[in-house]
Amino acid sequence: MLNSPMAARLQSLPPQLVFAVATVVIAAVFAWQGVGLFATWRGEEVSNARLAIRSAGSAGSGIGLEQVAKLHLFGEKIIAPVVEPVQTDIPQTNLKFVLVGAMTNSDAAKASALIATDKQTNRFFVGDSVATGVVLQEVRADAVVLKRNGKLETLSFPRADESAPSAPRRSAGLDRGFVRQPQTAVAPTNRPLNTPADRFSRGNPRANLAPTDKLPVRPVNIDTP
Repeated sequence: MLNSPMAARLQSLPPQLVFAVATVVIAAVFAWQGVGLFATWRGEEVSNARLAIRSAGSAGSGIGLEQVAKLHLFGEKIIAPVVEPVQTDIPQTNLKFVLVGAMTNSDAAKASALIATDKQTNRFFVGDSVATGVVLQEVRADAVVLKRNGKLETLSFPRADESAPSAPRRSAGLDRGFVRQPQTAVAPTNRPLNTPADRFSRGNPRANLAPTDKLPVRPVNIDTP
């Protein structure tokens, strides 16, 4: 039993009032504890949010102008490809080369030519170096194009009326399948083939030679004793 004045007063109160007061006190205690727990949770959440912001700031500190430039905010610059000028008027080369043969192909990389230099005749494909600073650029049916120190020059077949220098010796079978330069046809002689001298040369004793007819000279083998 409680002997304090407070206990005496509670005993004098109706039981319903005492129960209501106790309920209010208990509810207030639970409410206070709940507020404390909520404040603690909110504090941890705010701290975590601050840490996340700091981490994001640290990670974002590495973003520089280079990454911003990759975004192309003002549009992307288009770089046009470099096109080499096409040389239409290709002069004849003054190199002492002789074009012996040319083999064209639908695939330009497989086209080749026989070119005689000062040493010998060799087969060159497109892109090969013919001499120092001279590259075979293109093969045509009647000529080849050489790239000499960045400029194009033409090497054609020698004309029939030109006294082309004799080409150096080439290996057997090297010119198989190549287009050769045209040869000049030899005109037939106008001398009749049925003259008395011709008949005499064929062993006809009845040739009826005239005094002005010239007899062909035959080699005679004389056996000495």
